Amino acid sequence: MDTLFGRLHPASRRSLPSLRHTLLLACAIASGCSSTPGSEPRETDAGAIDDATSDAPPVFPCVDPDGDGYGPNCPNGEMDCAPEDPTVAPGFDERCGDAVDNDCDGQIDEGCGCTDGAIERCYEGPDATADIGICSSGTRRCETGQWSPCEGQRVPVAAEEVACDGQDEDCDGRVDEGVTNACGECGAIGMEVCGDGLDNNCNGQIDEPEAGCACDGRENQACYSGPPSTLGFGACRGGVASCTGDLWGECVGEQLPSEELCNGIDDDCDGRVDEGLRNACGTCGPAPIESCNGIDDDCDGEIDEGVRLACGVCPGEAADETCGDGLDNDCDGEVDEGCPCASGEPSCYPGSPETRGIGRCTDGVRSCDPTGEFWGVCEAFVLPAPEVCNGEDDNCDGVIDRDARGCSVCELAVETCNGEDDDCDGEVDEGLRNACGQCLEDVPEETLCDGRDDNCNGLIDEGLLNACGTCGDSCYLEQWDDPSDWATGDLEGLDPNTEDGLRLGTVELREPDLWVANTDDDTVTRIRTDTGAVVGTYPVGHKPSRTAVDFEGNVWVANRAFDQQGTVTKVLGADCEGDACVAFTVPVGGNDSIPRGLAIDRFGDVWVGLYNDRTIARLDPSDGTVLGTYDVGVRVYGLAIDRTGLIWIAALNDNAIVAFDPEALEVIGTFEPEGCVRPYGIAVDANGDLWLGNWTCDDVLHLVRSTLDTPGGPEFRRYDHPTLSRTRGITIDSEGMVYVAASGTERVAKLDPTIAARAAAGETGPDGEALSPWVWTVETCEDPIGLGVANDGDIWAVCNRADSTERFAPDGTSRGRTDVGDAPYSYSDITGFQLRNFTAPTGYWRVVFDCERADCQFDALTWDAEVPPMTELAVRARSASGAPDDWSAWTERFVGAPVSLVEAVPPGRWLEVEVRLTSEAADASPVLRRVDVSWQRP
Repeated sequence: MDTLFGRLHPASRRSLPSLRHTLLLACAIASGCSSTPGSEPRETDAGAIDDATSDAPPVFPCVDPDGDGYGPNCPNGEMDCAPEDPTVAPGFDERCGDAVDNDCDGQIDEGCGCTDGAIERCYEGPDATADIGICSSGTRRCETGQWSPCEGQRVPVAAEEVACDGQDEDCDGRVDEGVTNACGECGAIGMEVCGDGLDNNCNGQIDEPEAGCACDGRENQACYSGPPSTLGFGACRGGVASCTGDLWGECVGEQLPSEELCNGIDDDCDGRVDEGLRNACGTCGPAPIESCNGIDDDCDGEIDEGVRLACGVCPGEAADETCGDGLDNDCDGEVDEGCPCASGEPSCYPGSPETRGIGRCTDGVRSCDPTGEFWGVCEAFVLPAPEVCNGEDDNCDGVIDRDARGCSVCELAVETCNGEDDDCDGEVDEGLRNACGQCLEDVPEETLCDGRDDNCNGLIDEGLLNACGTCGDSCYLEQWDDPSDWATGDLEGLDPNTEDGLRLGTVELREPDLWVANTDDDTVTRIRTDTGAVVGTYPVGHKPSRTAVDFEGNVWVANRAFDQQGTVTKVLGADCEGDACVAFTVPVGGNDSIPRGLAIDRFGDVWVGLYNDRTIARLDPSDGTVLGTYDVGVRVYGLAIDRTGLIWIAALNDNAIVAFDPEALEVIGTFEPEGCVRPYGIAVDANGDLWLGNWTCDDVLHLVRSTLDTPGGPEFRRYDHPTLSRTRGITIDSEGMVYVAASGTERVAKLDPTIAARAAAGETGPDGEALSPWVWTVETCEDPIGLGVANDGDIWAVCNRADSTERFAPDGTSRGRTDVGDAPYSYSDITGFQLRNFTAPTGYWRVVFDCERADCQFDALTWDAEVPPMTELAVRARSASGAPDDWSAWTERFVGAPVSLVEAVPPGRWLEVEVRLTSEAADASPVLRRVDVSWQRP
């Protein structure tokens, strides 16, 4: 035997299979061999050796062409069925996995199940469940011609889903089917949330009344009728719905879940794309075939399995064997074959060098064959195997229990929104990102109403749309444009019965009150002129006399305060009780200035005449602040303001009448009529004519306004009556009739200016008699000083020494007396009638609109009107939310439409609109035809 092994040609030293093989070879040689010429064997299609002359095992002719005893197929008499490989001969054992017919029986690797070192995918669950849901294929390795058990596979845990956990446990491509609620979610079904446009309880209805919801007439609201958990994922998007009666109508334009198709779209809107329809690599169709390229082509977590040789190289890339390194360099399954043998049992490793000593991969050992010349087979080594859950690095890549993808082989990790495939199912962040790719926990609230789905949740402008489904556009229009509409509001001084709209008429007082200053007890008494009852008496400053009522029905009182600081007091005319009605008392002028004249202009500013200072002061109506003081050159005793804004001053003890221009802030005329002049009470009529009580002159003085700028003008006319002396207070009613109080004879008289004008023009009566302008004179209470006109046309006389007032009908009939305080001394505009009808002919229409919700937004106010020259139409508004009397501040007065109310008034339930009509012309009025309020609600 030693001679036989020693004579093998070096080129044939291929690490013989075993000593047993060598002995069998020797036995074959001893039996002889045939060398009959022409009897060469041939290989059949089946790979067997065909011998036509014998049924005996095939043999090959012994040929030694060069005579050196080492023939290519039969060295030294060997029978060799593979001349190129001396390890192949009849009688040898078949070696599995080397792709050689070792035993010369015409079959390769017969009895072997596979090629040693081969790795392939395996799966023992139902075919349709492979690589679906939690199920995944494993791998098996060919060892000694037999497949190892399938390792690393995951098969269904049950025939049906067993837990609602977001995983496909039965591996049918559906998650949690049969264990979720009607909304497709785990746990109990949620309660319906009113107003969000979703079917929260998944009963097929959105915000149904049975859940306590009301659609409340809303239109074009964002909605979605599918399971809320699917909204905003994949193709699913919301639409819009409108209210029909008490129910929401169809959600128009929505996209609901559909059957999943392998199309790159999340059709069923569960946050996963093509689940159950894509292969492990995430593409439609079969997974790619693994090729030897260092890439996990079939995406099973193993690289080049089944196609890379055990030594770690691809077929055809093996190098020559390197002696002494313990590696299988040429990848033939043997280590250092053909290399000189050394003593001992050195280590060897037939696997890939980079896996050597990594994880569970360990070296084997080898020893010299019995001849002492060649290495024996490497034994007891451990090569890479598919990674399994065992706490070891089975595939020898340096990572324990994780495959080549980095995925755990022990359990499916929980997917988190981090841009990685945490659960290694081929999808990244599935179910955790919206359609815009935002992590769900980072999705902001929709804050911009712009017609776009800014937060990518599947709904457009949800929670931001108003009731008509728009971003801030008005939904509704409230309109008033005919007499029946005007009647829904409060009319003051306007005639609603004209064909073209509302226009100025006789202006009634906002508060039908008469205010009497009681000079000896420092109070002011308020009397209701419609009932004659005293409403209240309020403390004011020292020695009050003049009163003037403003547009709001409040009274201003000038307190003369002889030898002291003069003051002005404001008393509220409505919504107050007792002393709370006294708003404030403010000082005006210097010491002993004696405030005597008092009037209010068309802007609501208060003008006070200071007798001893010979000035007039302008006060802020909100707090009484003195806005300016102006010299007029005379001792002011009474004030009246005409509709052009001129301030007329009665200067009793200077025997003059002065005109002051409040725009130029200067006196533009001082008049001293011929004859007796002691101007006391003062009033202007609709034509701007000036009427004065002429105290000790015992007549009425009349300045004709039309003659003011004429040559020789102005013209003053006088009217006397034998029963009248010491004329003091004077007033004018809505028909232009003039009333004067004569304290010297304790009478009140009525004068008709029309007849007076006819008389002045030289007209006489039917019999040629002179025309008398006097209609009547009647006796009244003791010492009448002031007069006032009430809404009903009655005339009220204030009697100083009688401590009372007396009321007369327009025909002079007395209607009775009312007691007041001590020494009443008012004779200016004690009801506000002069202000409202002659100083600033003003009418109001006020209406309160109820939107029936606490959060309505009032958008715009507009109107249609005709405004002739010297007239004005102004509009203002205010709102209230908690209660109809909890009003916000009034806006400024607007004269041009439209007006934006968005910033001007707070949202609320009620909106009050006030339209004010004024005129400076005696024969012109603004005309209001229509008022519109546009509004919306959330």
